[in-house]
Amino acid sequence: MIVGETLCFIYYLFFVSKKPLPSDKSKPKAKIQSCLIPLFLDLASSVLIFIAMNYLSGSVYSMMSSVVVVFAAIFSRIILKTKLTTGQFVGGGVIVVGAVLAGVG
Repeated sequence: MIVGETLCFIYYLFFVSKKPLPSDKSKPKAKIQSCLIPLFLDLASSVLIFIAMNYLSGSVYSMMSSVVVVFAAIFSRIILKTKLTTGQFVGGGVIVVGAVLAGVG
């Protein structure tokens, strides 16, 4: 994923950051921060995950990585005020049950 983001950043540097042609004045110009911030946050996240994998057992890592989906759903409900469907609630419940079983086993 980091390679893909880096390729997007390189594309931005060579093609998007150039001055637009006079006929393209209606197109908004993208900012470099829109590429760099997610790139470095994902890089930092990946590095921290790889460090944590050395100190955790497989079941604990599996439990933590699967519950990320549940936290994303909770935060989208609280912060973005989105409505979750019944299928999303059921899926979150299945993930929680699976994480608990992975932690017990």
